[in-house]
Amino acid sequence: IYFIHSADAGDTWSAPLQVFDGPSAGWDMVDRPILTRTDNGHMHLMWWRRSLPPNSNPIALAYSRSEDLGQTWSEAEVVVEAQTYWADILGAGERFVHRLWSEADGGRDGVWHSYSLDGGLTWSQSEQVLRFLNRDGLAATVDPAGRLQLLTLAEGQLANLVWQDEEWREEAGLQTGLQDNGNLAASVSLAGELFLSYVEFLDTAEASAAESRLYAMWRQLDLPEELSAPLPSLTPTQPASTATPTVIAEPTATVVFSTEQEPSGLGDIPGLAGFPINLDLLLAFLPVLLIVGIGLVVGLRIIRKR
Repeated sequence: IYFIHSADAGDTWSAPLQVFDGPSAGWDMVDRPILTRTDNGHMHLMWWRRSLPPNSNPIALAYSRSEDLGQTWSEAEVVVEAQTYWADILGAGERFVHRLWSEADGGRDGVWHSYSLDGGLTWSQSEQVLRFLNRDGLAATVDPAGRLQLLTLAEGQLANLVWQDEEWREEAGLQTGLQDNGNLAASVSLAGELFLSYVEFLDTAEASAAESRLYAMWRQLDLPEELSAPLPSLTPTQPASTATPTVIAEPTATVVFSTEQEPSGLGDIPGLAGFPINLDLLLAFLPVLLIVGIGLVVGLRIIRKR
């Protein structure tokens, strides 16, 4: 079994690191590794030991953990030595880990559970949760409140068991009418919506004409009040405005000095259009022109009297 990881959403991957060497441990086959991660970054792995063909039966279930992002792994330990047809491992919170599996038990499968409160260092004693007929109708997941949700589908009846406060309780079930020959899967959204999918394999007269149907079911879980608040929107929202003092401006006279040349109004006179006229200069010479004009009038009158 090898472990690889990506730190950039799958664009690049690390070199494979060996977690378990089956031949060196004397195992004929290893199969179906299942990986989970707790909130503190530790990783937990379970996998099957199988016998060689033609039987290829699962004969044991093993476990290992890593506390350094998969760089090193603890020595493999045997969880159970039995024919286990279904198994799962789930992390919850910082250090809580669940191990689940099913064992053949006199024509029925018994579902077993053990848990760790310290990140896999120590484990509780294994406890049988239930016995039922459909070994493929099993699924488990952890909801946002950290509760373990175990789903079973057998003889058309969907059952939901919840593990919380170190005990199991049964939630309301559902009669689906689905056949036992199928695979069940479960997941929970951050809003507490429990989603189930079930692939039902239909029996047909010809093996080449095998058919399957996919079904989906969901229900809203009752989350604790501190988790039932609406999730933050992906769209940024404007912060709430705060009261600020209102400033009333009193109008005051303002003298504005223009830096642009004012139009002279002479541009409409033929012959002067486009001619550069400085109005300020013209106003400066106006008194001089008036004095010169008065002098000319007085001079003409003197000349006429002579």
